[in-house]
Parts: sequence; structure tokens; C-alpha cells
Amino acid sequence: MSDRISTLHEGETSYSISDLPSSKVAIPSLDIYYQRNLKNKQTIYVDAVGSYLDSKNKRPFVQKTPG
Repeated sequence: MSDRISTLHEGETSYSISDLPSSKVAIPSLDIYYQRNLKNKQTIYVDAVGSYLDSKNKRPFVQKTPG
């Protein structure tokens, strides 16, 4: 997506056009790791991972005739 501000000419009429998209993404995460060594060369591993996805997208498009 990219910004656009332009003028469209159609016959005797002109239109002012603006297309101004924006986006924002946040992906925080948390990783918890636990290790426990046991007897007889045994080991317990626990790994818990949590994440959250938040995205916001906007795309305002305006077309108007001057006057």
C-alpha cells in the first residue's frame, strides 16, 4: 500500500482523490522455560510459549469535486 493524492479529470469535471493507507502490527510474546534434573541421569524440560497478535489497518479513500 502507498499514499496517493491526485486529481482526476473527467471531461469538464475534476475530482480530488486521496488514498492514505496505514497499518500497525504488534506481536508481543512470552517464553517460559523450566528444567529439572532428576536421579539416574533423567531430566524434565517444560517450555510454555504465549503470543498475542494485534493489527490495525486503515484505508480512507476520499473522492470529491472542488466547489
